[in-house]
Amino acid sequence: MHDEYEVDLSDSAADTDDRAIDAVFVDWAGTITRPMIELFRNAIAGAALDQPTTDAVITGLAQYLTGDDSPLHQAERGEITDDELWDWLDAQTPTGDAQAEELFAGDQPWAFLNAPDRPEMAELLADLMEADVFVAITTNNFAAAQDRLSARYLGGFLASAVVNSALIGIRKPDPAFFELVLETFELDPGRVLVLDDNEANLRCARQLGMQAIAVGDDATDAVRQTRRLIGLSDA
Repeated sequence: MHDEYEVDLSDSAADTDDRAIDAVFVDWAGTITRPMIELFRNAIAGAALDQPTTDAVITGLAQYLTGDDSPLHQAERGEITDDELWDWLDAQTPTGDAQAEELFAGDQPWAFLNAPDRPEMAELLADLMEADVFVAITTNNFAAAQDRLSARYLGGFLASAVVNSALIGIRKPDPAFFELVLETFELDPGRVLVLDDNEANLRCARQLGMQAIAVGDDATDAVRQTRRLIGLSDA
């Protein structure tokens, strides 16, 4: 496990005996932020892409959502570099398309990382940290996202750790992803809650003995359930 995941657990919820949950694992895209498909739609609209380029991007997204071994998945497992991923995406777009070239230029490919947090989720994270619950952002993501997410959540005191699939070489819903996080932070799976928008990830968590709550397009119910389970007052 990489050093950036190491945290001081001395003040974490692992030492708290009066509640059933010591730690919460929270997915990023689609859970803390709005749903993934919405993020992509907004990114496409913001880039004002023409139809051929839009079709190429949508095709790549469809491969991601329906399979498990596209270049997007490979980048999330750290098997190819981020630059190799963007070269592949660039190759899917029409040759000589100025808009496509602009889309994959400079820092633009990482614009989706600027997606805002849902206010109710950001408030939940802050309240969990205030209550000394160990909070891990558990995300299938790209290597370049690590510094941004760490600055945003660790620096903002909204999480205790950011665990990025690209840096550990394992994607959810592979059980080894959650097993590694549990082992690294010495957590009892029976005292961990997982929040995620992906049903396969939720099934995996439950099979490992963790509790799990689905976060839908409307996160209100999931936030309410989490607060009640942990004993936090409603916002």
